Amino acid sequence: MNILNTNLSRLKASFILTIFVFTSQIFAQSISYKIVGNDVDDKSKLKLRPSISFAIPPSELVEGLPITFNLEAQYWMPKIDFRVSGSYGTFKGGSVGATYHLVNQVKNKNDKFVVSRTQSGNRETTTYFKAPVDIHKISGPCADLSTGVYGEAGFYSKLDFGWDFQSYGRAYAEYNNRTLKGSRNGWMSIKLQGVLANVAIDMTDYFKLGAGTGKYTEERKMAIGGQVNFSVAARPWKGLTFYMSMPLGYMRYMGVSDAPSTTSKGVPILNIVLGTQIRL
Repeated sequence: MNILNTNLSRLKASFILTIFVFTSQIFAQSISYKIVGNDVDDKSKLKLRPSISFAIPPSELVEGLPITFNLEAQYWMPKIDFRVSGSYGTFKGGSVGATYHLVNQVKNKNDKFVVSRTQSGNRETTTYFKAPVDIHKISGPCADLSTGVYGEAGFYSKLDFGWDFQSYGRAYAEYNNRTLKGSRNGWMSIKLQGVLANVAIDMTDYFKLGAGTGKYTEERKMAIGGQVNFSVAARPWKGLTFYMSMPLGYMRYMGVSDAPSTTSKGVPILNIVLGTQIRL
């Protein structure tokens, strides 16, 4: 009897699996689409990015929330892309940088095309299909150097060096008399970087100061650390490209092992950059 029940269970499982596969095949055959506009050779090699940034300051000497206006240009060549920017606000200065294209190729990857989204209470159901499209991939060593005056901390310099991973996608699918855009559409860069910085910090020993002494100590220190710098440019609105960049990490001041207990030993790296990207 147990053997019979086991065989029936196996037959039932096989039947359910067969129905599932058959139904899936019918559904897959019912999807008819055509990939269009899948051209990842971006003719516009020069991009201009006006933006505003909000940051955690690199020193406690900087008062308030640093707010800076930036204008960045990036130009792509077959083997390298260059970056240059100017900044005005809490940080007044500029930066230069480049990425060497050790890898520069087009790869065929599956992309997601969303057909519909339905909301039922707190639950959202997304219907989509995946299709192979071309994606432009770039990766290689990179470096960025920033110098200028950072608020009350005075002269400030920062060198970021590491590896840059870039991707650019542009694909649309014609489906059921509609044009759907791929989820990979747009440009993205992820940089894994080490950090070297030179900044003035507050070395005052507030606990040992007597009333009226007026003793205040500032010292210039090197800092070392690391960060992940994520940048993206996409088109959530027709005719406008949104740009965002956000380096996130930590750097530690060097030579502060014998500093007063009130002296910070390091500082988080966080700079939120929001703006637009203009094709030239």
